[in-house]
Amino acid sequence: MRKEVGIITNCLVCDSYFVMIIANCDEKEMEENLKRVAKGGSAATRKRRRSAVEDYLDGLSNKFRTTDSPFYRLDPCPSCIEFVADLPYREWLAGDRDAVLSPCVHPVFDSREVSPPLFASAEPAGARAKWKLVAGLGPPTLELDRSRSNRIFKKTLQKYGVANCEDRFMPATAADKGRAYENIVDTVTKALRSASDPDEEHALVERLCAEKPLAEAERWSKLEGMLTERAMAADLARCT
Repeated sequence: MRKEVGIITNCLVCDSYFVMIIANCDEKEMEENLKRVAKGGSAATRKRRRSAVEDYLDGLSNKFRTTDSPFYRLDPCPSCIEFVADLPYREWLAGDRDAVLSPCVHPVFDSREVSPPLFASAEPAGARAKWKLVAGLGPPTLELDRSRSNRIFKKTLQKYGVANCEDRFMPATAADKGRAYENIVDTVTKALRSASDPDEEHALVERLCAEKPLAEAERWSKLEGMLTERAMAADLARCT
């Protein structure tokens, strides 16, 4: 049986949090190795097993280091998908529409950490599926909401200083929906691509993180001009 491994992902556009799957591991082998680390065999054998497991997990986590450019990634955010499709996530999933890719970041829970914590899928408990911490510093357990979209239940992260996790908000384009919301995602994405070097990109990502959710009406009204100008510059650069 395969076990999914994922990381916490935070969308800059709508500020929702979800688990993004980054690998599938052999569940039996992974659990046996983790158990054998703690008991059985010689000290040298336990050390080798621990090293093998840790090296594998570190390799996954290091692909998303917060100190390396790009400082954001384009991921399929379930909430943005719902806003663009104007459908519940499960109905969208049953159809054939493409996923909108939103600029996202992967938070860490300790200032000394440069790679996000890893979580492995666990057996669902009741109506909400759970994920358990397997590497790094973070919540010991993540509880997902009932939408079957890997969105994280708000109270799971509240105690760790994450505010507004999965709070619904009224997008700036509520009257238009669909295409207009997708235009916001597209504008933010292009604006991020306009950065001329990693330092400028990092500064822009930090600013947008402080302003999220970017699609909230008041925030978008404040940022739209700057982001649209950057998006146009990015389009111009691609044409020259």
